[in-house]
Amino acid sequence: MSSDSFWRSAWWGCSQPSSSRPPRPTIWGFTDKYSWVPDTFSGQGAALIYDENYQQKPSYTAVHDALADGSTTDPTPPTTPGTPSASNVTSNSATLTWTASTDSGGSGLAGYDVYREQGTTDQLLGQSTTNSLALTGLSPSTQYQVYVRARDGAGNVSANSALGTFTTTAGPGGGGGCTAAGTVQTQWATGYVVQPVTVTNTGTSSISGWTVTFTLPAGHTLTGSWNATLTVSGQTVTAKNLGYNGTLAPNASTTFGFQVSRPSGNTQTPSGYTCA
Repeated sequence: MSSDSFWRSAWWGCSQPSSSRPPRPTIWGFTDKYSWVPDTFSGQGAALIYDENYQQKPSYTAVHDALADGSTTDPTPPTTPGTPSASNVTSNSATLTWTASTDSGGSGLAGYDVYREQGTTDQLLGQSTTNSLALTGLSPSTQYQVYVRARDGAGNVSANSALGTFTTTAGPGGGGGCTAAGTVQTQWATGYVVQPVTVTNTGTSSISGWTVTFTLPAGHTLTGSWNATLTVSGQTVTAKNLGYNGTLAPNASTTFGFQVSRPSGNTQTPSGYTCA
């Protein structure tokens, strides 16, 4: 049972008169900030219909619908989402983010649908309950024009966002492709320097960008880098070219480097370099 359905059933059950309870439920307070429940009953969450940021909770929709004789009376669609922006683009994946929509009709924002603009029939690329979506299974060296639509709990759908455009990088096996290999230049008890990491275009045509990923051993922390933009998620590091070293002709190469700290006595170094 969805949270909306649960709260709707609870409200209707409590609102039926009986000899053992008052004829109608009562809401004590306005937002969770003023709820006395957590302090009185250990481990129990706040029971009001707005959270501390004055955002509607599922219980708000239940009360709203119950007072409307059990029917949803939300005719108002969410606001239009912001233009999607792509980041972490590889040959087969990308991450989209956009400015979130708001919903004032009472049923609450339910999520987003992301489409690829293709003319008469637009492809649904994915759905998300937040204002971001990780896309996978994309085609290398392909331009994507995408837009977002928001939907609310009553089934209303927003207008399409403006189009966002990105192009995936060349992938191995086609006209483009790349490899990456790292060399430990120097190391000491609590750290090391990897220089160079050599990125080579192994394809038959030029590439206009590259992304290298590799894995840091557990407990190791990136402390610096040069000639690339590095981001870290867990122990996975993603390195992307800068403006001056992304274009590589066939068989051409470029390098970047980085420094890592590690627990004393640990002699491990990064592994699993891949390039796209």
